[in-house]
This record gives sequence, C-alpha cells and structure tokens, in this order.
Amino acid sequence: MKKIIATMALAALALTGCIKGSDGVSEEYRRVQGGIMIYNSVTAMQNVAMQPANAGIRLAILLAEAEKQIAASETPDAPITADYLKNLTVKIYGATSDIKLQAMLFGDLTTIEKTSDGWKINYGGSQQQADGFILSGSLQVITGDADQLMDATGEASAWKVMMLEGFGVSSYSSYGSTTADFVMGTSDLQNPMANMTLLYYNGGGSYSISLAGIQAWFKGSEQFKSNWSSALTLTPGSDNGSLAISDTESDSGDEIKDFKVSGTASGDSFYATASELGSLRFSYRLTDGQYRRIIKSSSISSGYGAYAQIVSGTQKCSITSPAGDYSIETYPSPDVEYVWTLSGNYLSVSVKYNVFVYSN
Repeated sequence: MKKIIATMALAALALTGCIKGSDGVSEEYRRVQGGIMIYNSVTAMQNVAMQPANAGIRLAILLAEAEKQIAASETPDAPITADYLKNLTVKIYGATSDIKLQAMLFGDLTTIEKTSDGWKINYGGSQQQADGFILSGSLQVITGDADQLMDATGEASAWKVMMLEGFGVSSYSSYGSTTADFVMGTSDLQNPMANMTLLYYNGGGSYSISLAGIQAWFKGSEQFKSNWSSALTLTPGSDNGSLAISDTESDSGDEIKDFKVSGTASGDSFYATASELGSLRFSYRLTDGQYRRIIKSSSISSGYGAYAQIVSGTQKCSITSPAGDYSIETYPSPDVEYVWTLSGNYLSVSVKYNVFVYSN
C-alpha cells in the first residue's frame, strides 16, 4: 500500500535500550510494523475524505467569530461579507500581533466568496496548509437558512459541503519530496448518498459531521476509487458550544480548551487489493478523542497556520476485506489500536498489534 503523510503528526516512536537488528530497526518495532502500516493507510483514507468537512468547520469558526465581533461593534446589525471575513483579526496567545483569521485557517491564497445559498471556498492549488495537505479547486458550502452552524439544528437543517468539479487533494509522499495526488468525486444534490458532507448542531454543545460515500482516488488509478462514509461527533472546548475562536482559545495560555471527537468510518478505500481487482476495505473508530488546536509560525498565512493534533484517545484501524485481498505475511492481524496520552508537554502513544505493544 502506498503511504502518505497523515494529517495528524505521529509522535516519534523511539525506544531506548532496545536490541536492534542489522538494519537498525528494533525487534519491538518490527513486531508491530504491519499495524503501523495499517494505521498510516486507514488514517490517510480518513484524512483525505475529511478535507471538505474540515473546510466546513473552519468556515463555521470564521463565521462564528465574525458574528461575535460584529455583535460587539458599533454596527451590531451589519451583515457578514466576504471582505469582512478577509480582514477579520483575532488575538491569539503567543502571537506577537493580531492575526488575520481567514488566512490562518485557509492560507493567504484561498479566497472565500458569498453565494446565494451560502459560501464558496476557492483554493489556489499550490499552497500547503498547516495540516500538510494541498487543496485545489473549489468547495460550495450550502448553509440555507442557517447563517451559523449552531443554527443548523438537526440533519434536516444541515450545512452541505459539496466538492465542485476539479476539486483535488495532494499530500507530500513519505518517499522523498514527491506528492500523492488525489482526484475527488463531484457532489450532486440529486445524489446525496455520494460525495456529500453534512454538518449540523446536535444541541448540548456538540456537532455532527456526516460523510456519505466520499469518492477519492490516486490520480491515474480511478479503478481503485473509495466509497467512504463517516459519522463523527465534535464538541468544542467552549462553555456553550460556540465555535468562535476567541471562545475556544485561552487568552493567557493557562487554560486549555481542547476539542472532543468520537465516531466511526468505513468503506472502500483508494488502495488496491493484492490482486489489484478491487479496492481494499477499511474501518476506523475513534473513542474519547481529544484534539488540540496547534497554531504555529507558517509561511503560508500571515505568519501563522493552524491544525489539530490528537492528544488523548484511542484509534482503532482495521482492514475489513477478506484475508485473500491482502498479504497475511505482511499483516498477520487486520486490526491495530493506537492509544494516545498527554502528560504535561509529553505526548506518548502505544501501538497494540497482534498481541504485541510498542510504546514511545
């Protein structure tokens, strides 16, 4: 299976005092290596499929902050315009000056325009986001009557994030500086069970993210097309479910306001079976996930970019295709479990695979 860099950076798996073979790989690592390859492939599938959802959530953060700042201004009834979003600034702990929020969330080359039914996000195609992905083409976010995601109560009122023709995703490969390029299927309102992402508010401070039949494939390998669906629940760290960044960021750095995420995903992936006659099937489960927004210096967006890093929780990744569709020698077990723990500033992970455990 091809392996690309996952969106969430994997903590370095370095054990001291381990006996290493002639190739420099410890025996403990070798025992779980098949599981690590499964994890990399399954999370790559999930992360690529989640790009439209991530964009929708970032737009919701931007709009929530805009509404909050306008409400506190001298013109509290002013509409939210594309120009207002482009110039909206926020104070972030640790930054030396105010930051343009749209540029931090989407990059300087991304433009956002108001449409009759929501917003359109246009990507430059040459700018790597802080999460490592490069997006090209456009997404249409249909908000309907819900100007804010918190107003989209229940699935019937959900925001729809649609991939327009030409939308694509790239990621730097783990092999040198080449990129893995993915073509994404085009969304169609007449076919809501394919290439559709729904976002809506559940009440009680949590949001639902629903992916239906997301199609993606390596450029030039359309015969191995994914059909990936996912259902996640996201709870921001604010007291009232607000997505405004000023409500989910600590002013002083003393208080950490992490996002909580749990849910599942499954379906055909963009990886070929051993016989190359079809696509491998995967499943993914995230339990008690806790993510921290990482804001770092970046060359892509007014000096800063933002991505999310898992700091706590359990990820279970599985190959669900029949054993004959993959190498039993390489993958003696189809299941791997990653358990993340944060102690102070130290992020650790334990990999549980085929009765063995490898921890950093």
